[in-house]
Amino acid sequence: MLWNAIVSLIATAIFCSSVTASSSSQQTECGLRKPLARELIHHGRQSRSGEWPWHVAVFHRINAQADSSYACGGTIISRRFVLTAAHCTYPRTKIRALKAKEMLVRAGIANLYNLEHSLQEVGVEEILRHAEFNTRTLEDDIALLKLEVDFEVTDYVKPLCLWSGSSVEELIIGKKGSSAGWGENEEHKLTGGLKHVPMLIVSRRRCRDSDPDYYTRFLYDRKMFCAGFRNGSTPASGDSGGGLYIEGKDGKWGLRGILSNGKIEAETRLVDPKSFVVFVDVAYYLPWIRKKTNISADGEDTALFNQDFSTCGLLPEVRQQRPWPWQGEVYRNASGIHRLCDVAIISELFLVSPAKVYRNAEIRNPSRLILTFKILEKGRYRLLHHQRIGRIIRHEKFDAASGRNNIALLELISPLKFTEMLRPICLWRGDPKDLNVNNSNLQMNCTLGINYICIDTNSQPTFNSTFYVENEETWYLRGLTTTISQEHQRSNILLLDVARYTGWIENNTVFRTKNLLNNVDCSLPFINDYTFISTRAGEMKCFATLVSPSLMLSTASCLENSSVPELYGASGDQTSQIKQIFIHPSYNGSTRPHNLAIVQLDSPLDTTPFCILFDTSRTGSRLRLLLPTKGPKKYFFDLDERQPCDEGHVCGHFRGIARYSGDPSCRDNFHGSPLFHDFGDGRGVYLRGLLEAGKVDHCEQPELPEVFVDVMFYAGWIRETVLRILAQRDNKRLTAIIT
Repeated sequence: MLWNAIVSLIATAIFCSSVTASSSSQQTECGLRKPLARELIHHGRQSRSGEWPWHVAVFHRINAQADSSYACGGTIISRRFVLTAAHCTYPRTKIRALKAKEMLVRAGIANLYNLEHSLQEVGVEEILRHAEFNTRTLEDDIALLKLEVDFEVTDYVKPLCLWSGSSVEELIIGKKGSSAGWGENEEHKLTGGLKHVPMLIVSRRRCRDSDPDYYTRFLYDRKMFCAGFRNGSTPASGDSGGGLYIEGKDGKWGLRGILSNGKIEAETRLVDPKSFVVFVDVAYYLPWIRKKTNISADGEDTALFNQDFSTCGLLPEVRQQRPWPWQGEVYRNASGIHRLCDVAIISELFLVSPAKVYRNAEIRNPSRLILTFKILEKGRYRLLHHQRIGRIIRHEKFDAASGRNNIALLELISPLKFTEMLRPICLWRGDPKDLNVNNSNLQMNCTLGINYICIDTNSQPTFNSTFYVENEETWYLRGLTTTISQEHQRSNILLLDVARYTGWIENNTVFRTKNLLNNVDCSLPFINDYTFISTRAGEMKCFATLVSPSLMLSTASCLENSSVPELYGASGDQTSQIKQIFIHPSYNGSTRPHNLAIVQLDSPLDTTPFCILFDTSRTGSRLRLLLPTKGPKKYFFDLDERQPCDEGHVCGHFRGIARYSGDPSCRDNFHGSPLFHDFGDGRGVYLRGLLEAGKVDHCEQPELPEVFVDVMFYAGWIRETVLRILAQRDNKRLTAIIT
């Protein structure tokens, strides 16, 4: 099965021996703590020794003749690096940036003034400030301190995990975290004991509305967020640079924010305890942190980082257990006995496979096929992951008798989650002649046509395998075995040249760059059927938009306080009972922010869905609205004179709608009607918004704009919620089949 490993046999052997030599190095698990001894931050709670082992005190030692002075907090993210605010690397006067030798870090302490046995004091070797940091506006207020020597990991000194969840800000609104520090108390004195306060993450709108003059200037696009309860407990002066920690379900803590600034009371000159504080969003800066620290390359704990495993063609650092992270196998039944072929991952939803191994009945219904990924442990293979196949796309010119065009695509029911051991391989997009096999064990010699490769090798291959080649340290899918013949202990292998089929593959897969939910049908000409939410009695509640056969988008205000069993999704004469409703977690019924909901239907509707545009670089569309009428005629209107409005919304007027003034339909409630991009290419439309605040009369009142919930603003939340729905559905199907 793994005969393709001969392409890099020598390199692999060298790699494995080097890993063995370094495997004894200490590995540190981040984000775990062990409180050891019981013993405000402003009106905060006293912290126990070892309760926040990643929180450090950052000191300035500007004058060599004077004692070091406490300046800020910071967070350990590895033995060698501390993350803090960039303004903490300047003196209070901000007349110049500090040098590395003018800073030091103390870890393992719960009291600033006691020389505790757990204390570790380390100098700073290098200060890595963000290049765009602005001392006046505090934009890009983030810095790394590279230490002179490594911290020794103990129960009192441990690294904190960097954020590994979604970077979508809306998903953390309403979450609670903690922040620790030794900041000034009510008497402007540093508190000797480390204190911590709980922090509630709030929306940008709520933060700005609390004091627009102050917060608007700090809430840069996705770089910062606000938190606080406004109940008298808040970080104080001197707590800057410390972190906002959020505990995961597994008990590990992760770093999501760096304390940047807070509003100062004019009278007391203290941080206002009834205002929000501003944090740098660590999730936004993860690529910068990785680039500056290179922690993975230094052999530190790669688990500290939310690594991106979606880059194609890269091998894992440790290959003994799973040499080819993109390789899977298809079996005919759940028993795992009847192997059909090897397949190769090319995206979250698609794999490349030989076509001839599947029966016609399996092409029509692949539900009994199982895709497996295995891992080698103690000389035996065990199951790493399995998944269900939703569709097999066989090449339309495949010929079973001759084996021509022996290629197919497997589309999964739910997307793969890429990990260290599950990654995609690249497709070659250049001239296939430029992707050569450079290995002394292999010889390319073929006269059977441009769609084939012939290889002579002394290795033992298997039928229906995949063949990979390396080019400039990136691996590409090159071939699928078609026939094998044996002669004088050598194998002559005929391979289908996958590089010749890249165009076909891309035409039959819908990658994430095209539309958010990978809808294939929405690329068809748009069919303007109305979809809506109705009650059991047939009364319409609001319009909705179909984004897949079983999923709709609507406004949360339409669905709040509704009984799910009493609601139906409808289109024309079709109806489907609603199975689940997912309202945005930060929606508030009184003020109606984040007014969006996802509706899962019990059965699909046979209506063309909308795509959700994910490639925001595409231009040249008309932004249009379809207004339903009581008659057979439908009216399309272009959104004209776009107007500024609140974040997460699209506002404007419709061109030409005034000429229908007096039409009774102008006063109808079109709540939830779709606003969409039409690129004029006849290949479908892309949803942009849902009508939220409809005017009393759509054809009059030109001074009042129409207001839409901006669907693209919530693309991250929509995608993550849909993936959870698909995963639940996939797990239920798999359980039913196996049991």
